[in-house]
Amino acid sequence: MGETSLHDIGRGYKILLHQSVCIFGESVEVPKKKITSEFAIHAPNFRKRFDWFDEFIKKDNSPENIKGKCVWLMKGMLRIGLELTLDRVGKYSRDLYPCYEIFSEYYPEKKDEMYKVLELALNPVNDLEYLISIKEGFGEWLLQECAKQEWKTYE
Repeated sequence: MGETSLHDIGRGYKILLHQSVCIFGESVEVPKKKITSEFAIHAPNFRKRFDWFDEFIKKDNSPENIKGKCVWLMKGMLRIGLELTLDRVGKYSRDLYPCYEIFSEYYPEKKDEMYKVLELALNPVNDLEYLISIKEGFGEWLLQECAKQEWKTYE
């Protein structure tokens, strides 16, 4: 088997390199790079996440499945909120509360709605109608904001 280049790894390799520590073998020298929207991995494919949510729910709308998909969708929305700010803030985190905090700083008018998303990511519900209302309300607003930016998409 031949050597694999970092670019062969695919999406997210930049984040992986920036947020990793070598614990075995030789360390890879990573040039310092400013965090920008180039690091976004959720926002470019946000519409697909909505479509997948709808498909998952059609297949299995049991209370436990709905709770699991609630967590999955809300975490994605939080991370997308942060990714909308990457060019301005120059920071990245997968942690949910920093995503909420940074988003709220740049979109104070949407702070309360994002807080509901944070609560649902941590304390999921199985109320499908409620989740759909958030997806179709605040989620659609996030989609509109994403559409205002140019993203590199990953397949």
